[in-house]
Amino acid sequence: MTITIGHTPYGEISGEVVSFRNANRGTVRTENYFEWRYLSRPPVGGERLVVTARTGAGDLAGALSVIPHYYNFSGERRTMGKIADISVGERFRGQGLAARMFHHLDELAASGPYDHFIALPNTAAASALKKAGWKRVAGINRYVKVLRAGGFLGERGYARLGRTLSVVVDRAQERLFERHRLPAGATSGVVEELDESFDALWEEAGSRPCVIGYRDRAYLQWRFLDHPTVEHAVFALRDGKGLRGYVVFHNPSQGNWMIDDLLCADFSRDLGPLFTSFFSHLRKTDPGAAMAAVRLNENVLIGGNLFRYGFLRRDHQDFMIYPMPGGDAAEGKNWYLTAGDKDV
Repeated sequence: MTITIGHTPYGEISGEVVSFRNANRGTVRTENYFEWRYLSRPPVGGERLVVTARTGAGDLAGALSVIPHYYNFSGERRTMGKIADISVGERFRGQGLAARMFHHLDELAASGPYDHFIALPNTAAASALKKAGWKRVAGINRYVKVLRAGGFLGERGYARLGRTLSVVVDRAQERLFERHRLPAGATSGVVEELDESFDALWEEAGSRPCVIGYRDRAYLQWRFLDHPTVEHAVFALRDGKGLRGYVVFHNPSQGNWMIDDLLCADFSRDLGPLFTSFFSHLRKTDPGAAMAAVRLNENVLIGGNLFRYGFLRRDHQDFMIYPMPGGDAAEGKNWYLTAGDKDV
């Protein structure tokens, strides 16, 4: 059977793409969700495109989306194409369609605004990406921090052990918090809305010598606070000079909290107090808070891993790019990546 690979603006075939994606993926999404995801994003150079694989009769056999997003490469803005919604019809799987669609990105790079393409793929997609010449640039680790030993172990069937260890572990937590107390004049708490200080923080952090995705106020509002299926909140640390850092978080299940994004003006100074005040907030406002998790790569801004803040590393997912950038951007430690960089 002849399969033709091409690309079309998302808005021209949105209904067809939504139906095809929902028929071939485990999680069903509404058209409203896709309107938010593709069409309500803050303006970025480049169209939202769909790479398609079509049969001779014109039916979709495969599709993947290319969504533009800005990244700063040590202060230089580049347009990246985020790869999303990779779907292949069941009867066309195992025929190399995904790899052919990935190879089509060369045509987009030659004619469009994209400097690179990026993805945080599952295992199957990662294999196809590697065959198409993609490279792993970094691993986004999942770190877990126990907030209350009793609750954490109780959820895993070790309630008796949890009761025994809770006193010792929880006291150790308090001593760790004491090491990173809030500086004089600093305040922290959940914010009701994002003000201009979030743009100011981005301007400061975005100029650092690393590769970092745009995190201005408009993007944070769209990506997290306007999300149609997940209720996010923002916890901020401030001092007399302005916003020093923030945590975006949500509550996926009882007692478990997920940090989706974080940023600091100066990580060496601000991350400890930000974590301390945030974890104290969770313990005070959620009596059942047992665990907090964050996805983050080991990078130059933080200066390594999160062990010194009481986190344990559990697993990681590869962050892949095509074509591989040169210079410092070829090293994963020079990227700053969180769960917020993942396809939504």
